Amino acid sequence: MTRDTKVALEERILRTMKKLSKENDQDYSETFTDWETPKITWINGVPGCGKTTWIVQEFDNKRDCIVTATIEAAEDLKRKLANRIGAEATTRVRTMASVLVNGFKEHTRDRLLIDEAMMNHFGAIITAALLAKAKELLLIGDINQIPHIDRHNVFPMSYEKPNAVAKVSRELLRSYRNPMDVAYALNEIYSGIYSTQEGTRSLTMDGYDINKLSISLPQTLYLAHTSWQNRAKSHGMRTSSPLIGRVDDWRVDRTAMTSDHNAIVFNLRLSGPIKPMEPITTRRYNTNKADWTEFCLQLRNTLQKYGIAERSNERRDLRIWKRTAENT
Repeated sequence: MTRDTKVALEERILRTMKKLSKENDQDYSETFTDWETPKITWINGVPGCGKTTWIVQEFDNKRDCIVTATIEAAEDLKRKLANRIGAEATTRVRTMASVLVNGFKEHTRDRLLIDEAMMNHFGAIITAALLAKAKELLLIGDINQIPHIDRHNVFPMSYEKPNAVAKVSRELLRSYRNPMDVAYALNEIYSGIYSTQEGTRSLTMDGYDINKLSISLPQTLYLAHTSWQNRAKSHGMRTSSPLIGRVDDWRVDRTAMTSDHNAIVFNLRLSGPIKPMEPITTRRYNTNKADWTEFCLQLRNTLQKYGIAERSNERRDLRIWKRTAENT
């Protein structure tokens, strides 16, 4: 257990829901019978529009409570509200998890301001409104950002977003952070976005050749999207010393030869870049009578010649290469 350990709250949230529901109301249909649906105002903001600043300016100390998706966002808003309401900011800014677990013990709130609303399942937002007995919901977020993600993926999720019952009421289109060319590039997604920044040439586009990509940083793991990229990068991969020289994987490459013979391509884990190697002809091994032990020894000597880690000399590696060759 460390301070970074996350506590599972599902059971506690379920207990809160059971307190809300009427007796024997399994599907909560009777629980919501007498509930008056709050007024929903949906504010959609472009990147860099100052959504947090907007929330602080909109906050009404007499009737509001701000609900955030993360602890970091809650702490940020508490600091910004402290000048206006002092210590009361600690009870007026809550995380969604805190609301669903603990409810509102003091008194009800007329209006909930939901920060980064798209990060919460809409069912959680409605539950928070029910717990607060709120008459109004003010949703602030970016409809194009990553939405709520179901961590369990046990069953299909429904009604994740408020668009089933509400529409965007207002858009914040002015970006204070993005330069003009970025705003122009984002206009396809955020129609009408504009910028207060003067920079017009902040973006550059560079292509790269995967075979020339530098991957020499020590203690660095490089992730590739496809296996061929992995193979192209593997010659410079840095690993812990026990792994150096091991055969990572292999394949039969029917495109690597100009004749009707196949080539065995090895992917080795190395400690650093190797010297350029000239093509090596192994035609005399392309028969059923080939001496694969001799082949493995030649391969070992060749690897040594070009500076590949000495752990590749181990007999275990030679057996791998021999078995690989015999299976093709």
